[in-house]
Amino acid sequence: VHVVDAQTGATLRRLTKGHELLCRDACFLRSNDVVSCSDDKSIVAWDSVTGQPVKRIKDAHEDVVKSICEVDGLVASCGYDGLAKLWDLRTGGSAVRQFNHRGQCEVIKQCGSSLFATAGGNDICVWDTSNDRAPVHRFRDAHARSVGALCVDADEDRLVTAGLDGLVKVHSLRDHTTVARAAARYAHECLCVAVAPENRVLVVGTARGLLDVRAREEKKHKDRKKTLQPPGGTFRHFNRGQGFAPGSSIKNLVVVGSNKTEHKRLAPHDEALRKFRYGDALDEALRTRDPIIVVSVLDELERRGGRRNALQRRDEKRLEPVLAFVAAHVAHPRYAESLTGVAAQLADLYGDALGAHPALDELFAKISQNIASEASSQKALLGLSGAVGVLLAENDARSLRLERAREEVAPVDDE
Repeated sequence: VHVVDAQTGATLRRLTKGHELLCRDACFLRSNDVVSCSDDKSIVAWDSVTGQPVKRIKDAHEDVVKSICEVDGLVASCGYDGLAKLWDLRTGGSAVRQFNHRGQCEVIKQCGSSLFATAGGNDICVWDTSNDRAPVHRFRDAHARSVGALCVDADEDRLVTAGLDGLVKVHSLRDHTTVARAAARYAHECLCVAVAPENRVLVVGTARGLLDVRAREEKKHKDRKKTLQPPGGTFRHFNRGQGFAPGSSIKNLVVVGSNKTEHKRLAPHDEALRKFRYGDALDEALRTRDPIIVVSVLDELERRGGRRNALQRRDEKRLEPVLAFVAAHVAHPRYAESLTGVAAQLADLYGDALGAHPALDELFAKISQNIASEASSQKALLGLSGAVGVLLAENDARSLRLERAREEVAPVDDE
């Protein structure tokens, strides 16, 4: 058993030579001494100053002693024999009382001045130290799997339980109901749980080494004096009383101005359009690499009559992105109508410069090739549409002839 400083993590005492097998649980007593239990069925009380065992109870239970705590000045223990026992370490080695949990008992925890809880299997029992015949209440099937840990809040009004099913639940010790459960199930088994003294922090430990710390936010309460002050312009505000100081209301005076809505910052191409810099607007739109934005800017420039101004007087560096965009999207059905006119204007503006720049010549050739390919496709589609139209017309005519033939035959059958 180790006594550790909670702030520094340093080991203050090592309590040895008390147990022969694995030590299961330990706790402090009111006298600052330590008591522990073990798989060797024994309970040992230690002097925390000297580190020596003061009292040892052999065969405290018939099986492994699993958990131990202090209840109303007595030491309470539970074990796999299904019993919870109360011990007075000042007297002999016999139990003062024993309580039958009806099944292997895993955890024992004080939950009041004279109350304690035992957990084993899926059930939790709340006991009174003065009555060992029946529990005050039994929470049946509190968890889907075995209960792994118990703790009590600072007010000793809630019992918090953690189970191997990955759930943490809160039970009321007054009306013995389950009042809350964790918002989410933990991925692994919950083996320990604790609540901070101010009831704001919950700590849960799982079998995979996860330590989950959750804090509850404090609700901000409004100042009642401020809320009771009458609003200006009302009858109550006019009759505030003789004890009201005229200067005190000036500090609380709030002038509500017009909240100007913050305008969303314009995109670079929209900002350039707003300032009538048409060439810069087209360059900024091309930098976005979004064909919808580029075609929208070109259409807006055409609507304003400034598309030709945006396309002319461009050097090789500024002209190449425009030609590359037109060559890539001129055959697209969505942009063909707009970009065909752009291609015609580019050919009109820079047709005399063909042959001077091989890169630009290649882009012009690609535009021409894509337009010719699209025109050929459109011609083939128009021919196919005409052929389909002839077939549909012939089918309609045939259907009409059949209907007329049926109408002529019908009177003969009636006669």
